[in-house]
Amino acid sequence: MHANGSRWCRTALYKKTLWTLEAGDWPRIYNVVMAKLTTKAARVKEQGNKRLTRPPYKADQLCSEAPKLTTMTITEFASLELIAPHNLANPDPLLVKLLGRGADQQSAWSCFDLSFYTNDSSPSEIYLIAGWRDVPAHERWIASNRNQELMVKLGRFLKVRWMVDLNLDFNTVPTEKQIIVCEKYEPQSEADKLGGDKEEKEREAELQKGSRTDVEWVGAGKDLDPKAEGDFYKFTCCANRWKDKIVASATKHKEVIVLKKLDVKAIGKKL
Repeated sequence: MHANGSRWCRTALYKKTLWTLEAGDWPRIYNVVMAKLTTKAARVKEQGNKRLTRPPYKADQLCSEAPKLTTMTITEFASLELIAPHNLANPDPLLVKLLGRGADQQSAWSCFDLSFYTNDSSPSEIYLIAGWRDVPAHERWIASNRNQELMVKLGRFLKVRWMVDLNLDFNTVPTEKQIIVCEKYEPQSEADKLGGDKEEKEREAELQKGSRTDVEWVGAGKDLDPKAEGDFYKFTCCANRWKDKIVASATKHKEVIVLKKLDVKAIGKKL
C-alpha cells in the first residue's frame, strides 16, 4: 500500500499540473510524503546510533578483534619507583621482561599503546602514559586477575607512587616523541595567587603565550577522580631551548618532569 501510494504520489506530482490537482488530492500527497520522510529519518538515526555505539566485547579480547572507537578517549599517567638496589643502568632481566609483558598485555586489553619514560633528575622513577576508552574500562583492567598477577610479580622490583586518569584525548598525544615535558600544577589558594614572586609570574606568562618555532605540541588535562584536589597536567613537545625555560619555571606549586622515552624491548635485547 505504501508502494502504491508512492507511485500515485509521483503520478500526481508529475503527470498533473497544479491547476488540475483537486482539493482532496493534497492530504493524500502530504500523508505519503511525510510517511517516506519519517521512515528515512528513523533509518538515518538508527545508522548514526550504530556508528556511535561500541558493540560489546570481552574485556580480554585482542585489540585486533575488538571494535574501534572514534570518540574522545582519556589518558592514564602514572609514576612508578624502583625499589633499591634495582635500577635501569644495570636492570634485572626479569624486571625488563615483566615491564614488556605488562605493556603488551595492557595494550591488548585496552586497544591503546602504553609507553614508558624515565626522569633523568630522578633515576629511580619510571613513568607511563597510556590510553583508555574511559575510566570504567581502566578500572576493570586494574581489578582483573591478569593485572593483579602482574603487579604481584613486579612488587619485588617497584611500587606505584601515584596514578591519574586525565581528560586528555590520548589520540592526540605524540607518544612517538623521545622527549615530553610535563608540568604538574597543584591547586593554589587565593593568597598564593595574589602573592608570589614577580619573576615567576612573568616566566609563567611567557610560557602560556607559547612559541610557534619552539613548541611542536601542547596537551593538558585534569584528574578525572571526583575526589581529586584539582591537579592540572600540561604536556609539551618542544625544542631544547623551550624545554629549559619550562624547567626553570618550576615553583612550589608546579612540578616539572622531563620525560625521556624508555624502550623496554631494546633494553631486553641487550641483556
